[in-house]
Amino acid sequence: MRRLFIVSEQALSISVDFTGFGHKVADLRKSLKKKNVDAFDSFGPYQQAFSKLLGLGADGRALELFNQTISMKSVGSVTDFVRQNMLDSPDLESHISELERNYEDLKRLHDAVVDARKKVDLLTPVDKFGQEALTAANEKQHFSESRELTEPFIASLATPLYQKRLQQRQQDAIRLEGSLAQLTQTQQQQNLQASELQQALQQQGGGRLQQLQQDIDRCCKERDAQHTQYLRYQQLALALGLSDRLAAEVFLQNIDTAKIQAEQFSQAITSLETQSDAIKLQLQTQLQQQQQLSAELSALNKRQSNIPARQLQIREQLCYALDIPESSLPFVGELLQVKPNEVRWQGAVERVLHNFALSLLVPDELYSKVTEFIEHTHLGARLVYYRIRPQKLALPSPATADFLPAKLEIKADSMFSPWLSQELSQRFLYQCCNDLASFRRADKAITLAGQMKSGPERHEKDDRHQLHDKSRYVLGWSNKEKIQLQASQYSHSQQQQKSQQATLQNLQATKQQQDQLRFQALKLSDFELNFEQINYPVQIQRIEKLQKEQQQFAQSSTQLTLIQQAITELALQQSKTREARDQAMLDTGKLQEELSTLHVILTQQQQLLATVTEAQQQLYFPTLAEMFSLYGAGDKLQLNMLSNQLSVLRTKLNEKIQHLEEKRSKKQQQMVKAMAEFGHQFPNDVTELDQSIAALPEYQAMLQLLQQEDLPRHEARFKDMLNRDTIQAMALFRSKLDTAEEEINARIRLINQSLVSLDYQPGTFIEVDNVPSTDVEIREFKTRLKQCVEHSLDDSLYSEQKFEQVKSLIEQMRREPKWTQKVMDVRFWHLFNVNERYREDGSVKECYSDSGGKSGGQKEKLAYSILAAAMLRPVPAP
Repeated sequence: MRRLFIVSEQALSISVDFTGFGHKVADLRKSLKKKNVDAFDSFGPYQQAFSKLLGLGADGRALELFNQTISMKSVGSVTDFVRQNMLDSPDLESHISELERNYEDLKRLHDAVVDARKKVDLLTPVDKFGQEALTAANEKQHFSESRELTEPFIASLATPLYQKRLQQRQQDAIRLEGSLAQLTQTQQQQNLQASELQQALQQQGGGRLQQLQQDIDRCCKERDAQHTQYLRYQQLALALGLSDRLAAEVFLQNIDTAKIQAEQFSQAITSLETQSDAIKLQLQTQLQQQQQLSAELSALNKRQSNIPARQLQIREQLCYALDIPESSLPFVGELLQVKPNEVRWQGAVERVLHNFALSLLVPDELYSKVTEFIEHTHLGARLVYYRIRPQKLALPSPATADFLPAKLEIKADSMFSPWLSQELSQRFLYQCCNDLASFRRADKAITLAGQMKSGPERHEKDDRHQLHDKSRYVLGWSNKEKIQLQASQYSHSQQQQKSQQATLQNLQATKQQQDQLRFQALKLSDFELNFEQINYPVQIQRIEKLQKEQQQFAQSSTQLTLIQQAITELALQQSKTREARDQAMLDTGKLQEELSTLHVILTQQQQLLATVTEAQQQLYFPTLAEMFSLYGAGDKLQLNMLSNQLSVLRTKLNEKIQHLEEKRSKKQQQMVKAMAEFGHQFPNDVTELDQSIAALPEYQAMLQLLQQEDLPRHEARFKDMLNRDTIQAMALFRSKLDTAEEEINARIRLINQSLVSLDYQPGTFIEVDNVPSTDVEIREFKTRLKQCVEHSLDDSLYSEQKFEQVKSLIEQMRREPKWTQKVMDVRFWHLFNVNERYREDGSVKECYSDSGGKSGGQKEKLAYSILAAAMLRPVPAP
């Protein structure tokens, strides 16, 4: 069954209009349509058509007010009632959609601008650091090439200096040549005068006098030589404690004695070396013992155990690898000790149980891990360990007092106590015998002296170590006595070491003294001269004799004496002239050699300078000159400084090149890092570019394109769209809202014009009062909307600022739909009250924001009055 809604402007009857149409509703529709009758399948379209024909409006608001008139008794809120029933909701969906569309287009352009700016920001350091790296590389290349020309540059500075020095030396040579010629002439004149004096001397009998003088000179030379050799002989003899008396028999006796002493000194040295070697060996042994004692003391101080340090290190290594405490793997010696009242048997018991006490006890749950570790580890020592199974932990019967187990105390809190007690009873059930008769009768026994009997036949006594050497004791869970003993041994060993070191120093000093004496004895025993070659007093006697004869001969002739004095004076002058001429000739030779050297060096410097082209000099020499003025001698350069200045200049150039290389490397690393950051931010732009100095031109070209074309183009398009589309759309949207607000104001004025003609009470009328809303969100929205369409004086900030304002507003509209509905519905921009005024003067009698506090009749009257005003809305004519 289908329902059909009919609206007709003329009267209809069932018999005439709803019969004879057949069996189909479609045929009825066709029949009614021919009669200008509207048919609807649902109530909604039917209501609209019906309201329209009755002049109630197509939206059904009049009917809704009519229904409220029937049911309404009071007004809860005047503002809500006016908004819902008296004002139309503005249609802003299309405008909002247009705003969002413009915003999306603008956002895409803004993103392009932001990306371009970001690319510029990221590429700018690439260009900056890359350019600085290239500049540093070019400067480094320039300084490296300049460094290759340091020698020619120094040659350019040295050439004028050598030329000046050569000119000075040539002038010196001219002056020296004149001086030498004058001295040569003077010497010739003196030689002629000497020849004349010698001829006069011969005539006066001066031949014998000359012969005497020659003999005296020869004897003086022999005397001096023999005296020097005697002093050497005397020094050796006195050092060996021998007589230095100058006699032939004493000389020969000293030679023989020196040979005997040399052999004695050699034997003494050999004996001293033997004693020193023995002491060194003792010191080495003591040092090893001290190291061992130190290690033992260190281990003993860390623990309460008497177990040797090497065994403890093995256990520590094992426990560290298995990550278990050392208490989980005790040594047997840590769980046993001799009872205090049986201390006299301690040495014998320690000897019997020594190896067993160094055995490690391994619980069954750790057995597999321990065997695995020991199998794959080189321990560097011997280790015995026992696997302790739980089923073997049984308590044996206690031993009698004369047997070894009874003299031991087992640590009470150890989980291995039952196993130890059982093992001692089974393996070490030795009878402790005070006399040999008991020892011989027993099958297994020990004596206080440490003799052990392990069966009817086998006997053993191991005296390799002292029986009561407590340093070898390994039993007990307290090591105080062992620490005291080893500390005492360590102190005693140090004292012995100091004493032996002092003895060794004395032996070495004595050996050094004996070495010196043996050396002197060997030199004297092999003395290469005979007695006559050191007997200088004989020559002294000969000289005295000759001088006496010379004096007697000279006193016999006055004329001879005068000639002799003239010859002496002339000889002195000749000596001075000869020395002056020899010095002049020497100076001349040196000067000629220096001139030759200066010519060679000057030629070399000029040739070296000629290897550099004029272009190279103009390019590199200014750089070298600047470096030389900063770090070299500058204007104070001298020839003797050339080598040093060349070294200084090279050093400073090397430092400069190193600094530039470090700068280039640093800048290149910063450039590569900047390239990596750009590639990370924009990977699609660098798919074919690597991060190296070779790729810098491509990055620079990209930056130049962005700065000159892409960024200005994007910014221009962005500003154009912002001003032309987005801001205009925002302004149109704001205008639409302002128009809707003005319509509300006009509607309220129209309603108030109707209400003023109706008496609310005798002498009063009511009017709807329209005031702006105080809602913070609405006021803030209107302010932000106004800011979006206002122009800024600063054009550089205008575009970005306007975009951020538009973005903030649009994004909030999308993010908060309830807020959007609230702030964009103009009806919420106003609050409404009803004022009751006196007709006489128009003053306010009472203001109603709702009907609260009124009586029932007053509430209904206020409600109907407002509804009557609402009904005054203009509706289409019927």
